[in-house]
Amino acid sequence: PGNGSPGRREPGGTRGPSSQEFEPAGNGTPGRREPGGTRGPNSQEQIGLTALMPEKNTSSTVSQYPSFLFYVPEMNPQTTVEFVMYEYVNDSTEREVYKTSFKTTGKPGIVSLSLPDKANFKPLEIGKNYRWYFSIIVNPNDRAADQVVEGWVKRVAKTANLENELKIGSGISVAQAYKKAGVWQDTIATLADLRRDNPSDLTIANEWTEVLKSVGLEKIAQAPIMDKIAIEK
Repeated sequence: PGNGSPGRREPGGTRGPSSQEFEPAGNGTPGRREPGGTRGPNSQEQIGLTALMPEKNTSSTVSQYPSFLFYVPEMNPQTTVEFVMYEYVNDSTEREVYKTSFKTTGKPGIVSLSLPDKANFKPLEIGKNYRWYFSIIVNPNDRAADQVVEGWVKRVAKTANLENELKIGSGISVAQAYKKAGVWQDTIATLADLRRDNPSDLTIANEWTEVLKSVGLEKIAQAPIMDKIAIEK
């Protein structure tokens, strides 16, 4: 999909020295990991809605039902957010395969959203591209006011080497195996789980920070990681 156009980044964004570890799964398809808001030129940087993904807004996974992570800013409690995923068919057709919404607590932090392993939702297919949108619904009566981030994900097959490393690995070694294989979604999701469950582990904290820095997202490395979102359907 797409024509190799880069996604939109915030002004003045920098690229980490190791970002080549997570090369795009597709062709650098257009996306947007931050809404197109603006900041005051002399103010401290205000962190807004941010998708935890590489700069080119496309990533890979080996999971049938991968997780997606987003930093959400402070907002009114019970604000609704929405996640929608489409299967790419061709340049003129995308087919909706999943949609969900839930209420937020209003607190800032990183939320983790996992696709549900349900009978009525088939797993992502190897080799297919999927486009997703994550929206904060600021005003239900004016969806044009939504804060929206979007990107692409592609499921790839596990290599024999990765399969072996996952069988013998545990904890941070699993995240490092995913990182070595260049599968972003599984790397960041595994590290987020480890970080949430082991908040005082410096090794995990350093790995988390380094991975985020590698894609220019070090600004949210210290953000709290919230409990996983429970999706019922």
